[in-house]
Amino acid sequence: MIKAVRTTIVAACCFAAACGRADVDKDFVARVGNSYLGKDDLDLALSSLPAGLDSTHAAEQFIDRWVTDELLAQEARGQNLQNDPDVRRRMEESERSVLIGTLVSRMYREVETPTDREIRAYFDRNVDNLTLRESFLRIRYLSTYDSAAAVLAVAVLDTLDQSSRPDSTWRSIVGATAIDPEVCLALSVNYFPESRFFRNIPELTESIERLRPGQTAPIIRIENQYHVIHLVDRVPAGRKPNLEWVVDDIRNRLLIDKRKQMYLDQVQRLRNSALARGQLELRTDSPE
Repeated sequence: MIKAVRTTIVAACCFAAACGRADVDKDFVARVGNSYLGKDDLDLALSSLPAGLDSTHAAEQFIDRWVTDELLAQEARGQNLQNDPDVRRRMEESERSVLIGTLVSRMYREVETPTDREIRAYFDRNVDNLTLRESFLRIRYLSTYDSAAAVLAVAVLDTLDQSSRPDSTWRSIVGATAIDPEVCLALSVNYFPESRFFRNIPELTESIERLRPGQTAPIIRIENQYHVIHLVDRVPAGRKPNLEWVVDDIRNRLLIDKRKQMYLDQVQRLRNSALARGQLELRTDSPE
């Protein structure tokens, strides 16, 4: 956590150092020579830090890092290091990488999200190659602060299979008692890979592993929350999936393919244009 915070602060400092030059009359929190760290730049950088971090301490770290970096940068310029051939080469390479990265990112943003028809067509063509690599589960899940609500939910789950509208009944229970109904319902309406359930809550993952379809786990209390888990179904690895189980993965695959194709098309267009203008020359003869 500390390392992540430091990384975020350093990255933000680099941003502020790049755009922290300001007029003398600008509201600022630090100055080194003619370079200023504006209050707006500080606020913007701190807004990207993790929630719950001591903002006062983070601001002090940020300012101290900015001052240190600016002192070192100005000293380097004072020694004319920017004119060193190796430094200039590295700066040019860095500029080139940033420009290319920005251009490619903008290209990728122009790629349209795969349509439902494209996703269905991909699934139909490749269903034989989409066998499940791990178990897929469907569960019903509730997290609540109310122990009585958790007990009621378990009682309802024990008789839910006899209901003519089990999903509707469960939605009513979740909507009335869950801490976050949207999250609980999202986990209760579809099949997901077993490894994706509760990765950071080992008590819940261990509970799911012990369940057989149709079973409800004993209520699990973690701090002030009560967790109820019922295993609806478990589909073992090696089976062919339904489309709705893998729709997100297919969408991502198609999006990646579209981006790759756009990249190749754009590079080819630029290459052809440069050749037509006589600005691209390729020497294929081996040197003597």
